[in-house]
Amino acid sequence: MNAGSDLVNESGQALDNIVTSVVKVGDIVAEIASASQEQAAGIDQVSRTVHSLEDLTQQNAALAEQTSAASVSMNERACQMSAQVEFFQINHEDIDPAPKPARAPAPTRPAAVEPIGGARPHNRPSDQADDWEEF
Repeated sequence: MNAGSDLVNESGQALDNIVTSVVKVGDIVAEIASASQEQAAGIDQVSRTVHSLEDLTQQNAALAEQTSAASVSMNERACQMSAQVEFFQINHEDIDPAPKPARAPAPTRPAAVEPIGGARPHNRPSDQADDWEEF
């Protein structure tokens, strides 16, 4: 009987070890599930970012195409204008250079006049306010 009792005790311990191992496996599976959810969220974010980059690339390509078309159009217009201006071209050897506009002479001050006989003007107090001089 003792042998049977020992076997039952050993079986109980083995079952306890199995339950503990099952709990550990359950915890590991829960951690794996949590990590998988985080990874899925990260992959979703990367996917949205790549989609945004694709949209921006398409917009950039469209803008580059519009710029190229505008450049071609401007080149064509420039050629048309050049052809129209050629009608007005003249031979530069037959033309005298355009005269330069004359500059107006700088205003000059009248030369100071020496009084005859060395006389000096006499300033009166009432005339000094008006800057009049009397000889």
